Amino acid sequence: MSDAGAGPAGIATALALSEHKDSVGNPLFSITIFEQKSAVGGRMVLDFDQNQNPHPSTPFWHGLEIEDIATSELLPAASIIRARFEELGNTAEKVSNGNGNGFKKSASERQGKSSVGFFNGKEIIAQTTRPGHSISWSEWFALVFRYGSSVWKAKHLGDETDKMVAEILKAGSLPQNQHRPSHFPHQRANRKQQTNLTLHSVLATTQLSGLISQSAEDFLAEKGISSAYINEILNPQIWRQIAQDVNEISEVALHSALGKEYARSIGNGLYGVGSFGTVMKSLAGRSGADIRLGREVIGMRREVIGMRRRRGEGEIRGGWEIESKNAGRLGGEMSVESFDQVVIAAPWNISALLAAFGPGSGRGPERDNDQKNEVFYRRVYVTFIVSNDILDAKYFGFSSPLPDEILFTTKEDGNKNNNRRLCQKERDLKGIYEISHVRRMYGPDFDLQAFHMVPESGVEGENISTDAVYHLYRILSDHPLDTRPSADFLKRIFGNGGAVVAVKSVLVRDAYPLLWPRSEREVGELRIAEGLSWTGAVDGVGSGIELAWVVGEVVAGCLEREMHEGIEGGGAGWRNGGDVVRPVHG
Repeated sequence: MSDAGAGPAGIATALALSEHKDSVGNPLFSITIFEQKSAVGGRMVLDFDQNQNPHPSTPFWHGLEIEDIATSELLPAASIIRARFEELGNTAEKVSNGNGNGFKKSASERQGKSSVGFFNGKEIIAQTTRPGHSISWSEWFALVFRYGSSVWKAKHLGDETDKMVAEILKAGSLPQNQHRPSHFPHQRANRKQQTNLTLHSVLATTQLSGLISQSAEDFLAEKGISSAYINEILNPQIWRQIAQDVNEISEVALHSALGKEYARSIGNGLYGVGSFGTVMKSLAGRSGADIRLGREVIGMRREVIGMRRRRGEGEIRGGWEIESKNAGRLGGEMSVESFDQVVIAAPWNISALLAAFGPGSGRGPERDNDQKNEVFYRRVYVTFIVSNDILDAKYFGFSSPLPDEILFTTKEDGNKNNNRRLCQKERDLKGIYEISHVRRMYGPDFDLQAFHMVPESGVEGENISTDAVYHLYRILSDHPLDTRPSADFLKRIFGNGGAVVAVKSVLVRDAYPLLWPRSEREVGELRIAEGLSWTGAVDGVGSGIELAWVVGEVVAGCLEREMHEGIEGGGAGWRNGGDVVRPVHG
C-alpha cells in the first residue's frame, strides 16, 4: 500500500493500519509513504531551499520549528494526535530525553498567552488576549464599549470545534450500514461497495451538512453580530487562520477558524516549541512504514496486468503504478513502483488526474461529472525575521509595548483604492495579514553556517553575536518580503535600519483550502476509484491538523474493512498491503 504525503492525514492512515495483524502477529499491511519534503509534518514543514532560491544577499535560518509557523497551539489537551501519542506509552519527558533539543526548548516567556492588537492602518483600535478565556476585564469592557452586545454573542463561536471533530471520528468508525441512507440513486443501487464510505455520508450521520451549506455571513446576521465587529475583529482573526473573509466561508469553517484563534497561540509546558515535529516523527516510526522523505510523486496510473481473452473486452487492470523522483532537483532519477492501494493524503488536482485518463479508458478513476468535486487552495507567503530590536510602536500609532500579534482590519476595496492615492503606510501594509512576535532567540540558537549572510558592511555574520538576545517575527502576506524593494519597509516598521539580522520568505502554494458553503452533493468522496482514496476531500469542508488526522483514521478503517470483506468473501485480499502519501507541493 502506498501513502502520498507524510502530514497528519498520511501518518494517521499508516498508524491506524499498522495496528491490524494476522493470526500470528504479522502486519496485514505493508506501507510505503512518499513525502516531498525533508521531514514529516505536512504543509507546515517549510523546506526553504526546495521552495525557491534565496536572493544572493538574503540569509535564511534552518532552526525554525513547526510551532513557529503555526498560528495556534498544535497539541492542546484535547488533541487527538496528542492522545494517540500518549496511548502508545509516550510522554513528553520520555521523548525529550531521547532527543537532544526535544520538548525542553522554552516555548515562550508568556507561557501560552499572547496579546493581540487590531490595526486599522492608522492605529490599534482594539486589543484581546489569546487564549480567549484569558482576556482581561479591561479588554472586555473596552470591546463591549466599542461593539456592544456583539462581543458576548460571538464569545462561544469557536467552542464546538473539538466536538465536531470527535463526531466525525465516531461516525467514520461506524459500519457502513449504520450510516444514514444516501440521497443519491447511484449509491443506493451499488450495495456491493459497502466500504466505499463517502464524506457526505459521514457528515449526514453527524448532522453537520447544515453547517456546511449555510454561509457564515448569514449565520452571523442571525446571531445579531454587528458589521463593525465582523470587519474589525472577526475578519482579521479568520483571515489569519484560513486566509478568507467571513463572506467567503461556511458556518462550519467559521467555527473551525475561531476555534483555532481562541486557542493558545503557542504551546506551553512540555508540549512546547519543537514538540509537534517530534511527536509526528515518533508516530510515523511507530507505524512501521517505509518513509521516503525527499521523494516527490509526479504521477500515477492504473497498472495493466494483461488483456481479456475476448476481443473488445479491454485490459485487465491491477493496482496502481506510482512514479516518483527526488524532490527539489531538475531531472534526476525517476522510478515506478506498483501498489494495490493508494491513499493521496495531500493537496492534489483530482480533476486533472481524472482528465488524464479520459472517460472509458479503463486506465484511471472514473466518476460521474457531478462527482468531480475539486478543492481549491489559496497561497500565502510566510516571512520570518530575526531582529535585535522589537517593532517600532510609533509606526503603529501605539504606546510601547506593542501587542505580541498585530492583525489588520483594513479591507481592500478595489474601487476605493483605485480612485485615490495610497499613503506610504498603506502601500507598506497592503497585502499583509499578520505580524507576530513568535519568541525570543539566543545566540547559540543560530546555525552560523546556514546563514550565508553578507550584510551591508560586507563582513559575513558580523552582526550576529552568540551572547546576544534576538527576536523572531512572523509575517503572513500575499507577496515575499525578502526582496530589495521590501528592505525599506522592514526598516520603517522596526524604526532602526540595523535591527534586521535575517529575513526569509517562503511561498506555501496550497496553504488554505477555500471553504465556501457547499451542498451535500458538492462534498467530495474519500474513495475516488478502485484502489484509490483521497483524504483531501475533507479540505472542502474544513481545515486543520485535527480534522486531517481524523479523516486519515476514517480512510484507514474503510481500507481495513475492505480487505477483511475480500478475505471473508473467499478472495485473497490484496497482493500486498499498501498506503501512499503524496508530498505537498512546497
